Amino acid sequence: MATAICLPAGRSPALRSFSYKSRIDIATPLASQNRYELNIPQKSNRMQSIFIQHKKLKCPTTNKNVQRLVPFARSSASDFPVLSLSHTIKQFYASVNKRNINDIAELISEDCCFEDYSFPYSFQGKQDIVSFFNQLTEAMGENVQFRIRQVNEGDELTAFVNWHLEWKENQIPFTRGCTFFQCSTEGAKFRIKAAQVVIESPIKPGKIALATLKILTSLFDEFPSAAEWFFKTQMTILHALTSIYSLFLGSFINPILGCYANLWAFIAQGLVYAISILHFIAKLLK
Repeated sequence: MATAICLPAGRSPALRSFSYKSRIDIATPLASQNRYELNIPQKSNRMQSIFIQHKKLKCPTTNKNVQRLVPFARSSASDFPVLSLSHTIKQFYASVNKRNINDIAELISEDCCFEDYSFPYSFQGKQDIVSFFNQLTEAMGENVQFRIRQVNEGDELTAFVNWHLEWKENQIPFTRGCTFFQCSTEGAKFRIKAAQVVIESPIKPGKIALATLKILTSLFDEFPSAAEWFFKTQMTILHALTSIYSLFLGSFINPILGCYANLWAFIAQGLVYAISILHFIAKLLK
């Protein structure tokens, strides 16, 4: 909530109601003497609570003390109603960086759909999504963090985020990504209802991608009936190819790929040892 409410210094903060653009906000005092709760009527006749507190500060025009009611938030995902979508999204990534699975689960709705386009399938429901983030945080290790570059709010409880991964504040190559969030409200809190994640590809086809697109669109225009059949049955074709691979090729190719991955892991470990030895030698020669 971007609007601030200023009261003259010395004026009793017992004011209970005021109007803003034909909407009535009812301020209810909380346990603390300088904190209030605004219940804002929504179109659905539900009340959305926003917590505020008043602070004394100098008014820039009169240079007099005024009491200003400003939003405040608490530190845990489970004990406060969030103030904005941006706050919700930032808190979500902060929970991922802290490896706090309980706070991640608190921000996800029960019927959430999470689509990471690096995977051939989507994650449905809170339990499935929390399991994914549990695996993700384990894969991130101790030093990898999400770094949010930009958060933009859209209409109808949507938000768009640009981010990348960092290891000890060093950006990891090919880890730039963007996420589109669709949220919902549960009482006074926002919950993530859907998310689509697009991650930078390490393969940069460049003009080859444009040439391939031109070939495909030319084929579609030349054979429209075949193109329509393909679009209607593409998932069936994909499942058939996956089944053929699993039945006839998987048992041969998977071990080769496993050996290839292990070979590169061994090479990487050897490079780490070599760099450590060179670093030690450099220290001795100083």
